[in-house]
Amino acid sequence: DLPPEIKGLKKKAMMNMCFTGGGYYLEGNDRKNAARMARKAMRKNPAGIFSAQGLHKFLYCNFGRAAWYQRLRNRFGKKTQPA
Repeated sequence: DLPPEIKGLKKKAMMNMCFTGGGYYLEGNDRKNAARMARKAMRKNPAGIFSAQGLHKFLYCNFGRAAWYQRLRNRFGKKTQPA
């Protein structure tokens, strides 16, 4: 019995939950499961890849520990943070 405005947030909320889990896996140096959670996040909300935030979180979960990713983040003056 939720209002449609609330129901409409479910896909985005589920996507963010998966990215958060992926960030925790990455912090624990479990790259395989971090990437798995990123893929799961995109299955929950495929349109999320078209938002800057969704794309950033997807790339972070997949490549956040890679040296090239860290250099790119440092170049733009942003700290790497969990998803």
